[in-house]
Amino acid sequence: MADRQLSAGLEQARAAMEAGDKKQAARALKSAEIFTEYAGSGLQNEWQTLSLQAEKDKGWDDKARSSPSASSFPFNPSTVFGSESAPCIACRRA
Repeated sequence: MADRQLSAGLEQARAAMEAGDKKQAARALKSAEIFTEYAGSGLQNEWQTLSLQAEKDKGWDDKARSSPSASSFPFNPSTVFGSESAPCIACRRA
């Protein structure tokens, strides 16, 4: 019975990954996790492989969303502070 349950969870996770829905894949793997202890070693290995892949992909997505890019800044520093060749205000006074 554990083999069937884990296998069904793995199929759901695989389908979600192929559809690009990594959150759904992670949920399917998490819900099937309880059966890994009682399932055969082949299914346990497959669950672990898919779980690692889902975590790796999830981490990449989170990192890509959280890292700022030049286009995500609300202003262009050269338009706010002037061109790089212009002297700073303190230098102008001297």
